[in-house]
Order: sequence, then C-alpha cells, then structure tokens
Amino acid sequence: MRKRLLGLLLCGTIILGMCLNGCSAGEKKDPKEAVKKIVLSSLKLKAEDFTNLLEAGIRETDETNDFALSFPEEAKEDYLYFLGMAYSKVNMKVSSIDEKDDSYVVRVGFAPLNIELSMQGTEDIYMEALENTDQAQAITGLITQGKKALKEEAVYDDKTVVDFTVKKKDSSFVVSMEDVQKVKETALTEYMQPYELVNGVLDIQDYFTAYLDASFKAEFEEFMIHTGMTQEEMQEWYEADGAFEAPEEMTEAYKERFTAACEGILKQCVYSVGIPKKLSGRLEYTVDVEVTPNLGFRNSWEEFQSRVYPDIDSASAAYVECLEKYAAAPVYGEKKVVGVELNMTSFINQETSDVDMLIEEICPLPQ
Repeated sequence: MRKRLLGLLLCGTIILGMCLNGCSAGEKKDPKEAVKKIVLSSLKLKAEDFTNLLEAGIRETDETNDFALSFPEEAKEDYLYFLGMAYSKVNMKVSSIDEKDDSYVVRVGFAPLNIELSMQGTEDIYMEALENTDQAQAITGLITQGKKALKEEAVYDDKTVVDFTVKKKDSSFVVSMEDVQKVKETALTEYMQPYELVNGVLDIQDYFTAYLDASFKAEFEEFMIHTGMTQEEMQEWYEADGAFEAPEEMTEAYKERFTAACEGILKQCVYSVGIPKKLSGRLEYTVDVEVTPNLGFRNSWEEFQSRVYPDIDSASAAYVECLEKYAAAPVYGEKKVVGVELNMTSFINQETSDVDMLIEEICPLPQ
C-alpha cells in the first residue's frame, strides 16, 4: 500500500514538472495571437454602442426624404436593440496580420448584413396591414417583425475587408476606435429601412392632413413645416381662389359677415385621413379618408332659395343669416369613406381631380 502511494506521488511529480516546463516554454507567445484577440474583442458591440450610428442614420434619412416628422424618442431603445441583434449575426474573421515598425496591420473580413433584403417579405406584409398611426409603435412593430426575419433568413452583401491599425503601448496593444467605427458603418447596410418605410407613409398622411387643415380650417402651422412657406405666404395661398369673396351684387354692409360665416362653416368640417398605401410609382399612394359631410353651404342655399325677397338688401341679409345659422350650429350628412389617389410629385404643385372630389365630399356646395 505504501509502495503504491509513493508510486502515485512520483507520477504526480513528473506530470507537475511537465506542466511547469510547458508553462515556461509558453511564455514566448506569438504577439500576433494577442493582437488578433484584442481586435476581435473590440468588435463585440452592445446595443448602446450603435447610438452614434443611429443618430447619423436619422439625420441622413430625414434630409434625404425631407421628412417633417422626426424620429420618435420612444422608439430609439428598441431600434438600438434591433441594430445590436442584427450586428451579432455578422461573422468577423481576421484574414491576415502584418507587423510594421511598432504596430500591426490587421485585416478583418466580413459579409455585411443587408437589412432591407433580409426584411423584404416581412415589411411588405406589415406595411400593407399598417393601421397604427403612432410612429413609435409602428416602428417598434416593424422591427419586431424584422428580428424574426433575421433569425429565419439573413441576407448578406458581398464580402468586404477593413484594415485595423493596432499599436504597441507598453506591454499591451491599442486598437483604433476609428477602425471600429468603420466596421459599424459597414457591417449593416440599409439599416434605416424600417424607419424610412414607416415615416415615409406617416409623413405623407401628416402632409395630407395638414393640407386639409390649412384649406378648411386656416390651421397653417403643420403645413408650413411641410412646405417651408411663411405665415404670409400661407394666408395668401388660403385666400387665393376667392372662396370667401362675397357675390358682387351683395350689399356692401354684409360682405364681411359673409366671409366670416363661410370661414365658420369650413372650420367645422369633419374628416380623418387614413394610412396611405403604396402604389407602383415611387411617390404614388392611395388613401382612404373618412368624411362626415358638412351640409352648411348646401342647406343655406336651399333655405335662401325657398323665399322671395323684395330687394337686394333684404336678400343679402337673409343669405348671410342662413350661413351664420349653419356656422353656429353645423349640420352633417352620413359618414362615408372616400378613396383618393395621391401622386406626391404633382400634388405639391397642383391639386388633382381626386382631391377636388374629396373637397366636394367634405363640404358639398349647392347643386
């Protein structure tokens, strides 16, 4: 028993010696392995590491598309998590390491993940069914679908290479953060696509709503943001078609009241612009507008026409009084949905027949 125990101790001593000799020999490690390790370690990024990239993407997307609606703060955390998740699916490999003076040049190769192509089927279905006009919720909903799409089948662009410069510093190595930034900017392509899709549609909805609000209610602020027009230009545009000009034959004393009554009726028009659906053209959409017709002008004219007046003064007074009646107590027809096709390229410069038809449905004129 004692002999067997001594044998085990002797064997353990020999093995321990081999381990010590191995450790001693391993002190002369290849520095390139340490360089490779530190480069790959620097590329393990968290969601919050994409903050600057997201902010840059928002600025560029807003400028390119001329969005009036800005990126909602409530959606940023989810969007950053989405970018971090997408980035984790990019496989980084060091292809070569070359020593140069007191530094190393490390080549890192990877195939960038294309978010637009990866989400294509998912985003088409989501945008077609989009009913939520809350920007943050709509964006979060789309990127939630995007996460599922990336897990099922991520699509990559052609492989690219980024060179890293790693410098010696005392007994360690320093990686350039500019090189890490290059990888962040390259590893994900079309990463603002979910935001661009949602905001592109909701921005048009907001534009068209602002147009109607400016046209009917003289509420100019939002439309000024979209068009860049000044308050004075908006007022001139609002009055340009002569809609509030009293008939020439009307007695002068009633003309101001006529204009005020017309404005009063228009300001109480009721409509709700739905979410635009993309058509084949780049800026072509169809949108459903829920309308509750304001019958003020039509009813005023019918009441006025039902009586006979001895002179122009009494006729002017009667017509203005009818208009004022419906401005004070609006009467509406049955609610309906009106479909409108919008070509945003031409709509900016001139109204379309669809828009003219919608305006007539919102506030019918006398037959």
